[in-house]
Amino acid sequence: MLTLSAWNRRLSVFHLGHIRGRRLLDIGTGPTIHSVISASSCCDTVNLSDFTPQNREILTKWLDGSLEHSFKNFFQFVVDKEDRGELPNDREAVMKDKVVGIFPLNLLQTDPLMPALFPPFDIIISSLCLETTAQDLASYEIIAGRIGRLLKDGGHVVLFGVLDESFYRVGSHSFYCLKINAEQVQDIWKRSGFTIIEWKQKATSVEFDSPFITPLNIWARRRDRFRKGFSVSENGDKADLF
Repeated sequence: MLTLSAWNRRLSVFHLGHIRGRRLLDIGTGPTIHSVISASSCCDTVNLSDFTPQNREILTKWLDGSLEHSFKNFFQFVVDKEDRGELPNDREAVMKDKVVGIFPLNLLQTDPLMPALFPPFDIIISSLCLETTAQDLASYEIIAGRIGRLLKDGGHVVLFGVLDESFYRVGSHSFYCLKINAEQVQDIWKRSGFTIIEWKQKATSVEFDSPFITPLNIWARRRDRFRKGFSVSENGDKADLF
């Protein structure tokens, strides 16, 4: 889940119009949709996904209007920041029209969205998902490769994560995350076929009730798979530069 300041940093990437595409996938949406609102303005269709049935049920109820609580405050935050004179209810209606499905996702599978099959996406976003799934650096790199295979050549990935920490807290809840540093993250995404366009990190943050956590925002672009010097291994899980 994105915090407000991290959400604000991600919002600026999409609000400035640097990223455009037809189809967007949010990996690990969770039980809320606030991390998708700003990104949804840069695409024609939105695909939500999550590992847990409970989270997917909440997203389904939001989409069909049966959810007991409202996400209006999230939409209000975005339209206020974008300052285009848009009403939050209108923005929510537009986003709902773009959502084409809510799908099971498991990043530990070779094909994370199976049994559903999709053509490559133009944009993939994710928040605090890779670090909570990967058990070590090798599995993090495998997951990065799997995400790369879901993305078309020249497509964009925008991620929010944390560095140098083995857990983070949201309120009273603690969550495991893989301890990984900036150099390791950059090397893995470059080896997985990406060019990092923008990298933003804060030295420390109290957003998660931990003074040691370093929030991170990454915007990267998928390189051409057929470009000289780029190859994908036989099992497709790892890409290397010669």
